[in-house]
Amino acid sequence: MSRAHALGVVALFQLALGIAGMALAIKRRHPYHVGKMQGTADSVVHDSLFNGTALSAPVWMLVAQAVAAGLVLADTWHGARWVLGGLGLAMIAGYLGETHGRELLRPSGFDPLESPLLVLAILLSAAMAALGL
Repeated sequence: MSRAHALGVVALFQLALGIAGMALAIKRRHPYHVGKMQGTADSVVHDSLFNGTALSAPVWMLVAQAVAAGLVLADTWHGARWVLGGLGLAMIAGYLGETHGRELLRPSGFDPLESPLLVLAILLSAAMAALGL
C-alpha cells in the first residue's frame, strides 16, 4: 500500500468517526466550546455546519476531507495530500481545545461511547497529519 493510499484510507476512517461524533453530539446536545467561542444545546445542529460540535469538526471541514480523500485515492491532485495533512493538524487542535473533549479524556469524565470515539478520532487525525505532511 502506498503512502497516498494509506492517507486516503485513514482519512476515510477518520471521516466516519467525525460523522459519528457529529451525530452523537447532536443526539446528546453537546455544543462546541473552544476557548471563548461556544455554542448552545439549542443551536448544536446549526453550529455543526460552521463551528462543529463537541465531538466533531464542522460540516464544511468534513466535506473538504471527503473530497480530498477521494482525490488522494484517485491520485488526481497531489495537493490534496497537503489538505488532508492540514485538516489533520487542525482537527487535533480542535479536539484537544474542546472543553467537553478534554473532560472525556480524564478518568473522571470517561464515557464508554464518547471517550473511545474521541481517542480514535485524535489518533487518526494525527495519522492524517503525519501521512499528509
